[in-house]
Amino acid sequence: MLTDAAKLERWTWSEWHVMGVIMGTATDLHYKLLSKHENGAAWPLWKAIETQHVSQDVSLCHKVWMQLFGICKRPEEAYLNLYHCVNNAHSRIDHVTPVNQSSEDHSNEIALFTLLGMLHADDPLCCQLVSQKGTTLNNAYSAFLHTDRDTMVASKIELASIAFSSCCHKCDQPSHYGRDCPHFNAIAQLIS
Repeated sequence: MLTDAAKLERWTWSEWHVMGVIMGTATDLHYKLLSKHENGAAWPLWKAIETQHVSQDVSLCHKVWMQLFGICKRPEEAYLNLYHCVNNAHSRIDHVTPVNQSSEDHSNEIALFTLLGMLHADDPLCCQLVSQKGTTLNNAYSAFLHTDRDTMVASKIELASIAFSSCCHKCDQPSHYGRDCPHFNAIAQLIS
């Protein structure tokens, strides 16, 4: 906490100045955030804007990769037009790719977005992975593994539940009850 009155006044003035610059330049993009932080400090507002951009950047990265994977030549389309579409998607990917990304990270990113490209756009797992910051190939593997395990366990529980709750007491077969037993006549004839 500043105790010197002159330094405190300069700090307050710089906060107002920064807040004025942010308000003046970000009004169109972040009107709701600006109105929430109007009477507050500049730093929490800046962090809120950064968080919003991180979320948007993740979806933007997914969007440009999906545009690349979604390109398909139509029968009447010229080959050169196809080339330009791919080149345009490639330049967008270069624009959103960090400059200091290693070749291993880049190849993992290609594999990740290839996997995500194979899922339907409304797939809940795809939506979940795309909306998270910094999703990696390992994150996708873990999510796929857990989802498949959960599905397998749920299927086994359902089968066990069906077998336990709906076995016929006459023939001991699942999927029907004693009063509806299709085997009852055969069992009665066998006994007689």
